[in-house]
Amino acid sequence: MYACFVPLGGRSCRRDAGFSRSPLPHPHITHSPLDAFKLARQNPDKQVVFFAIGFETTALSTAVTLLRAKAEGIENFSIFCNHVTIIPAMKAILDSPDLRLDGFVGLGHVSMVIGMRPYNFVARDHHKPVVIAGFEPLDIIQSVYMIVKQISEGRAEIENQYARVVRPEGNVKALQAMAQTMELRPFFEWRGLGFITHSALKLRPEFADWDAELRYEVPGLRVADPKACQCGEVLKGVIKPWECKVFGTACTPETPIGTCMVSPEGACAAYYSYGRFSMASERSRLNVLPMALQYPETDRSLKDPTRGGVATALNEMALGSEVSIALDEHAIPVNPEVRGACEILGLDPLTIANEGKMLAIVSAETAQAALDAMRSHPLGREAAIIGTVQADPPGMVFLLMKFQFVHNFVNYFSFRSDGDTNEVQAGSLDTTDRFAVCGIVSGRKHLFCIDSGLYFSGERRLKHSG
Repeated sequence: MYACFVPLGGRSCRRDAGFSRSPLPHPHITHSPLDAFKLARQNPDKQVVFFAIGFETTALSTAVTLLRAKAEGIENFSIFCNHVTIIPAMKAILDSPDLRLDGFVGLGHVSMVIGMRPYNFVARDHHKPVVIAGFEPLDIIQSVYMIVKQISEGRAEIENQYARVVRPEGNVKALQAMAQTMELRPFFEWRGLGFITHSALKLRPEFADWDAELRYEVPGLRVADPKACQCGEVLKGVIKPWECKVFGTACTPETPIGTCMVSPEGACAAYYSYGRFSMASERSRLNVLPMALQYPETDRSLKDPTRGGVATALNEMALGSEVSIALDEHAIPVNPEVRGACEILGLDPLTIANEGKMLAIVSAETAQAALDAMRSHPLGREAAIIGTVQADPPGMVFLLMKFQFVHNFVNYFSFRSDGDTNEVQAGSLDTTDRFAVCGIVSGRKHLFCIDSGLYFSGERRLKHSG
């Protein structure tokens, strides 16, 4: 998305026309500079200014639009050029003495324009691998694998995972169009990185008639990064986004302070929304946890199911405390989207990472009060009592399910074990009652069985329905 501005009043704002101030602009959101160009052609009585930003990928579309504006002689269209270039920024990061980066994933869309060769200095001078990547999930996964493989093998090379689009020489015609319309600025200030020489583009003198910087008075105002913002350290890998002092508090996607949070593609914005330390997860933990801590320490036990999911966490608790835990499958809150994705991928919702959640074991007397406290907060409204803790058999977790048999007759196998010998019997049951389906919940898989009575009687009836 881009922005173009249409000054109201229908008059030119050239300095030589005697106007020292621009009329109040009216912003439009466009998908390309050609959309802004079309707007200028449809409104010859208004001045249309296109605010051009982005790396070489978007600079190309700006260049093509400039060539078209000059060819058609459209005079009420101009461009405020703020395009930047990728290589000087990478060089500035690599030259930093506190660099903590091991490699680079090359931007596929930028590399489509500039090619592979401009990255050669990264491997040659700094001994860091670069892998140019596409944008599909498998592209990203393969690119990360290629970088890790280079590092493990002690190599530093420029590799092209996105070979179906990117060529070593880049897009020659695109580079020619940019060279025809733009030239490098002496220096440009980057948020988080400061001034970097020859890192941005401006229009060539031949296109001065379409240069908004010459047509209007553009004040040279500087917007300094807040002192608390640590985007520079994030970009250089010195700290993780969540280690920034203002991350997730004063600085969020809704109220961004630093450049890494402004764009949804920024590292801080990505960590905030999707990362291991995403603030959605952190807020869930931090808000719900105090509700459980209000109960005496002897009356509770808490566990984070992030790694290994609910099954692994409960197994660790059962083994550590030498108790058994019986789960009611229907009571466990699982989002329909998660359940559907797990069914498609063959995954178990109980064994996958579960961020921003907490497992709390409290006494039966305080269970309802703890549940009510958690549900009183918006982030805990789906809290549920999902099972019970029992003494025997120690160190085991069971899953209990209920369903209605369609047929009256149910075939079953009866399995008995005294530790030394196993006995298997077959038979049938004449019933329409609901059966409890039990399963041993390990960290990896479930062993399900049917039991018309209590599972702890020592008899397991494995399902064979008519």
